[in-house]
Amino acid sequence: YFIFNYNSQRLTIEPWTYNYPQMGNDIKLEDITIYGMDKAPTKVMWNGQDLIMSTQWTFDSTKNILRMTKLELNVAKIHKFNFV
Repeated sequence: YFIFNYNSQRLTIEPWTYNYPQMGNDIKLEDITIYGMDKAPTKVMWNGQDLIMSTQWTFDSTKNILRMTKLELNVAKIHKFNFV
């Protein structure tokens, strides 16, 4: 199980029950899509690192959808995204 906390400036993904930590290196979360964002971010940060616009994230302003791709997130760890 995972806990997802989201507001317009932040997304936190936290493993709540993860019984197989050895799988954290094998199973990765690749993509995240957020629907209904109220404004386009100018920068997306993951755990303090900038994600590359167009390569790792895009925003569809007509549908208000943020897509983050090629993330390869370790599912055994906490991940924090900030939208600036």
